[in-house]
Amino acid sequence: LYHGTSPAVPFSPDAESAGKRALRNRALTFLNEAESSLSLALDSYHKADNMTERLHALTMLVHSSEDDNADVKAALSNFETEFRNDAGVMDKWFMVQATKPGTDAMARIHALVHHPAFSWDNPNRVRSLVGAFATGNATGFNAADGGGYTFLCDTVAMLDSKNPQLAARLLTALRSWKSLEETRQSHAKAALETLAGKPQLSSDVSEMVSRMVS
Repeated sequence: LYHGTSPAVPFSPDAESAGKRALRNRALTFLNEAESSLSLALDSYHKADNMTERLHALTMLVHSSEDDNADVKAALSNFETEFRNDAGVMDKWFMVQATKPGTDAMARIHALVHHPAFSWDNPNRVRSLVGAFATGNATGFNAADGGGYTFLCDTVAMLDSKNPQLAARLLTALRSWKSLEETRQSHAKAALETLAGKPQLSSDVSEMVSRMVS
């Protein structure tokens, strides 16, 4: 399926071509997992003539390797260099890294908030990193030490005075905290109670966190 859907003509946005790209990407996902090798994803990344396949290949590379893998670091750097002036594409670059599964995700997030292209004043960039981490990285955000919950609540407190709507939206990632197992539930509750105790919270965040801890 992967090789059989290789594009024989230049990129086209028509439905049939889009379907083939989607199928090819799904096949790459399974092959990448089954072969335990980055070679196919690397080849797909470098040969892709469209963002759909290129971004998917980059995601496979990032999510299937250690952070210090030289090939993956080179691909991330290449992607950043090429698209650094395209805000929407760079949001996806941050999102790919934010959603990489694993309990070491928090260290990666802390590093990315200090990246020159990240800004707390850019709501889309915050959503692409913090929002994607909290809602799209189950193993990272829900690490047993509770670091993800603390980070999210600290972020909400910091953003609240600037953009209470964004802060409240981010906080929804913890609305089901009571369904967590005991250890994680304890960490989540502590983080939420600390947030609830912050002075001068906006009505958006104050009302939400009050309901969540009641």
